[in-house]
Parts: sequence; C-alpha cells; structure tokens
Amino acid sequence: MIKRIRQFSRNISYGFQNVDLDFLSTHLDRHETALFERLQISEQIHAILVAKGVLNELNPEERSGFIKAVLFHDIGKVERPLNLIEKSLAVIINKLFQDRTSIEKYEFMKSFRNHGPRGEEILRKENIFEDEPLFYEVVGTHQESVEKISKNEELLFYHCLLKKYDDRY
Repeated sequence: MIKRIRQFSRNISYGFQNVDLDFLSTHLDRHETALFERLQISEQIHAILVAKGVLNELNPEERSGFIKAVLFHDIGKVERPLNLIEKSLAVIINKLFQDRTSIEKYEFMKSFRNHGPRGEEILRKENIFEDEPLFYEVVGTHQESVEKISKNEELLFYHCLLKKYDDRY
C-alpha cells in the first residue's frame, strides 16, 4: 500500500513537469509522436519514466521496439482517460476485486481494466509494430498476471520488465 501512496504522490507532481521531447524524438517518429501526444500529460510522463527505467536493463539490440512498446503501453487510455482520483481508485479497487467483472459497470474501471487490449487494437490499426508483432501482445497483456501470459520466453521477459517499472512509476 505504501508503494501505491508513493505512486499517487508522484502522479500529482506529473502535472507540474514537462514532457521530455528529446527522449521521445529518439524513440518515436512524427506519426508515433502524434499518437503518443493523445495521452494525458501525466500518462506521457509516466510512460517516459517507465521507458527510462527499462532502458537501464536492456542490451542495445533489445531496445528499439520494446522501448516504443513501453511508451505506448497505456495508449488504450486515450479512449476514456482517467483523472488522478479515478486512476488511484481503480488501482485500489482492482487490487481488492481482481476477478470480479461487476465493478466494470463503472466506466473508469472498464477503462482501467481494458486499456491494454484497447491499446493493442489501436497500435495494430496504426501498424506501429508491423515488423515486431510480439510488442502488440506486450502492450495488450501488460496488466495481466504472469500466470495468464503465454509461456513464450521472450514475451515473459518483456512483460515482467515492463510490469516492474510500470508498478514503480
């Protein structure tokens, strides 16, 4: 719970920070940047912090496609953005009621729980990972528990690494 309180206070501070445009331009082209900019500023900053954390654990040859997937991991939230209170509530409620679909009658919970698959769908429509289709699945399943992920070793590696830093920031 302390981790979630820290995450909440960090999220508040995101509203007072600038998006690292230099970092984005290193990893995304113009079209991808325009898509990324559809996210709320707090989600953009979160994604960049997660990507920077992930970079420390990757070899150079593993970086390009995966960093792009990390930057886009929450792109499914563009269809129904969450404000800070909704996001915080969703994290807590999701932890308490992990397998209950009854809470998805609330739009903010539906958005929170389904943003991975929605993001995968958005990225497929935009052909973002046409040459690296594994990363569609990385985005689509990033909220799932490890037990629900296929036993594809490469997918598991990327999933666990994204989840580690997504939970941190």
